[in-house]
Amino acid sequence: MRDRPGPRKGSLRLDPVSLTAGVIAVVGLADQVIKLCHGHIQSVENFPRDIRMILIEISALNDIFQNLLFLNEHDAHCSAMLTSLLGQDGPISACRASMVSLELCLCPEMVDSANKRRRLKLSLESLAWHFKETRVRQAMDEIRRYKETITLAFSSEVIDNVVPNGLADSQRQEVYKWLRHVDPSPNHNAARDFYEADTGNWVLRDPEWFAWIRLQRRCLWIHGIPGAGKTILASHLIEQINEAISHSQEPNKPVACVYYYCYYGRNQDERDPLLWWMLDQLCRHLHSVPCSVKRVYDHGRQPATRELLKCIEELLTAVHAVYLVVDAVDAVDESLERHNLLETLRHFCTKPEFARLQILVTSREYVDIAGVLTPISQPLSMANPQVAEDIKSYTQSRLETDRQFRRWSPSLREEVKKVLSSGAKGMFRWAACQLDILRRLSTDAEIRQGLKTLPESLDGTYMRILCSVDKVLRPFLRYTVRWIIFLQSLGLRPFSAIQIAQAYVASVETDSDQSYTMPGNMQVFIDTLLEACGCLVTLHKSSGNEDLLQLAHFTVSEFLRSTRITSTPAQYFAILPTELFLNTP
Repeated sequence: MRDRPGPRKGSLRLDPVSLTAGVIAVVGLADQVIKLCHGHIQSVENFPRDIRMILIEISALNDIFQNLLFLNEHDAHCSAMLTSLLGQDGPISACRASMVSLELCLCPEMVDSANKRRRLKLSLESLAWHFKETRVRQAMDEIRRYKETITLAFSSEVIDNVVPNGLADSQRQEVYKWLRHVDPSPNHNAARDFYEADTGNWVLRDPEWFAWIRLQRRCLWIHGIPGAGKTILASHLIEQINEAISHSQEPNKPVACVYYYCYYGRNQDERDPLLWWMLDQLCRHLHSVPCSVKRVYDHGRQPATRELLKCIEELLTAVHAVYLVVDAVDAVDESLERHNLLETLRHFCTKPEFARLQILVTSREYVDIAGVLTPISQPLSMANPQVAEDIKSYTQSRLETDRQFRRWSPSLREEVKKVLSSGAKGMFRWAACQLDILRRLSTDAEIRQGLKTLPESLDGTYMRILCSVDKVLRPFLRYTVRWIIFLQSLGLRPFSAIQIAQAYVASVETDSDQSYTMPGNMQVFIDTLLEACGCLVTLHKSSGNEDLLQLAHFTVSEFLRSTRITSTPAQYFAILPTELFLNTP
């Protein structure tokens, strides 16, 4: 066990009253700063976004010092620790000085108190915020350092007891196996395969990214429209985080990156699977098992959510920081308790025991998601010119590297690039699907005609693809997507391509005079389906190396199951909820 911090040499021992007063002073300053932040946010339109960050950080600091007051009264060891930290040059006194500096930067000037809203608005304008911004950020950086020093001092004993070293490697592996309820790494690898070099770097140039990666922001929320490429962007940022960690890792300050991809195909509440995966990854990163996890494992039962959170809390005391990336929160159906996941993310961002989590979330800008994430995060919208440039780069790369496109004349490729880049309106998926459609056209005249009649939306794109499917192939496609969605709706493992083809051949042989030989024609069916509908249906390798048929994107499932499709020429492929369960494939 490490030596407990003792009093500084030459420092005077503080009496209980002075000791408590020092902590209370910081609590009082924190309360005042929080009130000032509330006043600015409530009363000033377009308030500086740093105010939100200050509110979250100081609220967390306030919670820590409130707990110190409690522990000082009931824990003798805590009182001794406080004595060592409360010296004239100690972190608590220094934190108090930084808090005073911060309060002075935020404090409204004395104006007529009869009109509070007007006073706050005028005083904020008179602050000339951009002149004080440097001082505010300097004070916040100091406060973060002091907060970390104080937290580390009190967790030093805990850290030494978090990990029992007596577990044999085989025992640890058994616990690791028990922890693994879900594995999002195939989702990450698939997204990486679709990443186009040099795209997504607009995030890395944003000041908010720099602040977040340097532990100066707790949470980033990247939001965008359907098909904007959020998942592929998330996979790129995860790789960048891992690279940054590899260049800055210090032996005594372990840093980890944990990612989680919410996936509509799992059709489940993603809260507990996320927590299980975090435990799995943190235990493996530390090559150890915390006492709390071992106790739950020994009980031989499924732990409650609060127990999983407690285990994560204990593990966090053994690391310097954990970058947590949660992709596609919107993929969790609202009826499947998306609220649970959002509340857990709020918990992570606001509770001091999770202060070492750096959180990045991607999603659509749904009302319920925005309601939770806006107050606790720094939003980054994908509706920006840099995304349009990325789509142009992606389109150009596809046109230059795909064998089919290279057969086109340079002038035709340039024309296609310009039309698709301007028509995408922030949707990578739209551009990808148009290329998929255009590559099947034979002549320049057909391609140019296709460019003149491009659908404006993903719905229109999917309708065009479905309507262009050969009549002979349509029943097989309908049969396939019905099975995929039916299994997803029940949370069951998807069928392999061969299984679906076998089932379809059997159903056709039963219902018609046609006959099919196996397995040759089944493979022809699958290859033909993927060639005609690669933008709708894809193959995914399972852990057992099977080719599983899946829908290519969440928006495909949404369109097929919506009432919108019923009023289009593609209504033959519509899959309504009542029809899905009353008439199974």
